[in-house]
Amino acid sequence: MRLLPTALAVVVGLLFTASTGASGGDDATNNEVKKFQGKWKPIKIEGRNPGTKEGVLITVMGDKLALEGKTEKPLEFTFKVDAAAKPKAIDISFGLGTLLGIYEFDGDTLRVCYSELQESENGKRPTELSADSNAKRYLWVLKREK
Repeated sequence: MRLLPTALAVVVGLLFTASTGASGGDDATNNEVKKFQGKWKPIKIEGRNPGTKEGVLITVMGDKLALEGKTEKPLEFTFKVDAAAKPKAIDISFGLGTLLGIYEFDGDTLRVCYSELQESENGKRPTELSADSNAKRYLWVLKREK
């Protein structure tokens, strides 16, 4: 399971409370999902067992993301966002469950903080974009590839 925390991006990181789907949602949500599209490289990963960011690339297309560089075959996830939540919420789903997180854009930088799977299953979503070595959450800082 060491791969699991490291493998989750989005990102990546990453959607609940009153989550609206990435497709078929309102205009604000659809516009927010568009911001995620493209390729992202992690520039920093923090948390209990963050793993390496070297050689990792996250590609987002629609409501799907692929994490390359951690395994032989890309890991695939889906995501939903709630752009109206404060802070903005992201739910990242994969075969083992759904990770609850929050996110923030700053130009071509995306910060995603998500709870470990067990915490997410208990409904615990981060409230701030931070994760230290004792936290049961992870923070990924990603830079958009040009």
